[in-house]
Amino acid sequence: MRSNDDGIIFTKAVDITAALDGLKLQFAWAVVALDPGHAIQLQNGWLLVPVWISAGEPTAEGHRKHAPSGIMTLYSDNYGKTWKHGDLTATDSPEITNPNEMQVIQLANGSVMANIRTGDKRELWLPARMASATGPSRSSTSTYMTPSALLVLCVTVLYLETIAIASYLGFTNPDSDSLSGSNKDGRGLRRNLTLKMSEDEDKT
Repeated sequence: MRSNDDGIIFTKAVDITAALDGLKLQFAWAVVALDPGHAIQLQNGWLLVPVWISAGEPTAEGHRKHAPSGIMTLYSDNYGKTWKHGDLTATDSPEITNPNEMQVIQLANGSVMANIRTGDKRELWLPARMASATGPSRSSTSTYMTPSALLVLCVTVLYLETIAIASYLGFTNPDSDSLSGSNKDGRGLRRNLTLKMSEDEDKT
């Protein structure tokens, strides 16, 4: 959908699922969803959308299981007129268990950093390079735990804001560590929204 009047009127929705068809040779996805939160616009004007996919089998209720899962991005180099996919950023592996919901931001040096929710209750930060001529990086360079990581239990919001000459990295997520008890799947209670800020792009 597009709007030329700040969201007052939108065009009809256009189905862009076919942009993901080429990925099925690498990962036989049966479920695809845009990740909670937001997409971003890169410094070169491209639009970048984090996407979660799953190859889960059907359940008795007719739904699809959410695992095994993987993450990737959709991008547009013409302001949303057409869309392409990058290769898989990460899939279920011993290093990352069923990566799913992901948020992305572009750092001051032009690289793209992603925050990933995983099936093993860890929070991972994944730095990925961006090649302006060929599209988003085809794979991650590395993954690592943040020194002060919170568990990603549900929707995470990640953003970078520049005020004057300083850049602030913000991370919000439902609290889990400070609350006793858990929900039916053993995760935290998802209460009390937390906000963490970094003035040095996640070094502290």
